[in-house]
Amino acid sequence: EAIDNAPDWSALRGQEVAKRAAEIALTGGHNLLLFGPPGTGKTLLARCLPGLLPVLEGEELIDVLRVRSAIGDHLDAGTDRRPFRAPHHSVSTAGLIGGGRPLSPGEITVAHGGVLFLDELAEFSRSALESLRQPLEDGHLTITRAGCRVTFPARVLLVAASNPCPCGYLGSSVRGCCCPPATVQRYQARLSGPILDRIDLSVCVDRPAAREVLAAVPSARETSPEVRARITAARRRSINRQGCLNAHLRADKLHNCAPEAAALKLLERASDRLGLSPRITTRMLKVGRSIADLEGSGSVRAEHIGEAFALRLTSSEDAAA
Repeated sequence: EAIDNAPDWSALRGQEVAKRAAEIALTGGHNLLLFGPPGTGKTLLARCLPGLLPVLEGEELIDVLRVRSAIGDHLDAGTDRRPFRAPHHSVSTAGLIGGGRPLSPGEITVAHGGVLFLDELAEFSRSALESLRQPLEDGHLTITRAGCRVTFPARVLLVAASNPCPCGYLGSSVRGCCCPPATVQRYQARLSGPILDRIDLSVCVDRPAAREVLAAVPSARETSPEVRARITAARRRSINRQGCLNAHLRADKLHNCAPEAAALKLLERASDRLGLSPRITTRMLKVGRSIADLEGSGSVRAEHIGEAFALRLTSSEDAAA
């Protein structure tokens, strides 16, 4: 999906928290989950994202062109545009990560260098979602078949959207949920802990006020080119500092985040109090670094860590609260 075909950022009405989370996610390459009732703009927000991404350059461009050539895609136009893939929730495990006969790349490889959007996340099969765990962590995956072993690139920004319950209205401010508690629990259990561990930002998207939906677009509302310029500048800061986006920073390079003492203290206290895994704790530091890069700050301050935690709900039960 080309940048020129993506909806403009100014088309979004309200949803300031979700828009802020999306900007941070694009800046640092952080995976994003949007919870909320149907019709609140989750899918529209996701489809705006290609218009906020900088064009491909260097090795990234070469890798993406190789993938496009392998799947027989035309290379005559938009070669520097980042891919945006949105497979239906009925996609098979092989369709999502690759496989089949002959061996072919899946959606996560076709989306390499861009965005993989999974709408109705809880409706995907458990096996398909679990198959994403390793490639989301490593940025590549290896498929082995009899007499064949192939490694596919899989460095994507995962953006997912999900209803909080089967009826979709758990925690909604405008309509009550009609699902029995046991049904809600079974629905939410479709998203395993290891998958949620790989989600850096998780926000609730509720219905915007009618006046925001019906109002004419004000001239002061930011457009996609304006937001893209800010994200591109922040990405450049992180790459110049450490050679990669913040989400891809290895554990032995975390000193590049440059957290202040107060930020580290807040991170330690919050992690211990919430019982967070080491993976989530380091991810919160990286998200704080992305927020600092958006501000042009040389160090990660306590307020950056505080915002990182505020933008990470651990479950749709938190969203309902």
